[in-house]
Amino acid sequence: MGFRDYQKRVIALKQLEQQTPDQVHQTMKNTNATTQVLEIALNNDIARIREISSLADRAEYKRNHFLPKWLPFVEEYLQKGEIYQNDVLIYCIVYLFDVGNIAHALQLAERAIAENQLMPSQFKSNLPTFVADQVFAWADNLAAAAQSVEPYFSQTFEKVANAWRLHEIITAKWYKLAASILLRNKVGKIHAASIDDINALVIALYLIINAKQIYQKCGVDSLIDRVEMRIKKLSPGADPTALVSEITFADAIAKLREAHLIKRG
Repeated sequence: MGFRDYQKRVIALKQLEQQTPDQVHQTMKNTNATTQVLEIALNNDIARIREISSLADRAEYKRNHFLPKWLPFVEEYLQKGEIYQNDVLIYCIVYLFDVGNIAHALQLAERAIAENQLMPSQFKSNLPTFVADQVFAWADNLAAAAQSVEPYFSQTFEKVANAWRLHEIITAKWYKLAASILLRNKVGKIHAASIDDINALVIALYLIINAKQIYQKCGVDSLIDRVEMRIKKLSPGADPTALVSEITFADAIAKLREAHLIKRG
């Protein structure tokens, strides 16, 4: 690259940095700004975020500067229907999770996973694992506070169980969390003895048995015992194993969504 070309790229980059998010997108559409300039501008924004020490200030920058600036490029990419490694798409997914916009993050993640998009090199996990971990952490916190985790929990759980090839530890903990959601009392504590809904107990048992089958060391033995005891107390003579054999994964998803509607009510 000659000196004049270099100068042009530096000037184009400086112009981008001084513009509002809408102006940046319009400039890139209406000029011959190069992909390299776009990459430099993206990396500069990411570097700025890493330099911010306060987590709250980082989130504010992501919400008010980064995402409004870069999401239009993602929408344009999606509309064109082209497929190539797109780090703008990936960082928008990451930062949407960071600012709590789970719906938009999952919408973009579904497309990115279908395209086999790769995570940037500094991330240690692949995209499906990253998404599963993000939604798990979000749902775990809300469930512990006795708040609903739907519709995003069951939506992602179906992917974890049936579509994404994840490590067994991750898949098992999802089954375990799904069971715990059905076993929580009104203050968010896992307490099988508080549950009077036999169907919820049987489905929870189905889920924790599956968790153990997927990963033996997932730590559900005592929970299995407590759920079986509660089933037998509510329905003397019942065989929990036989009841579980009649449950399907679709039943579990339906029950999780039903529990969400009950919480909302």
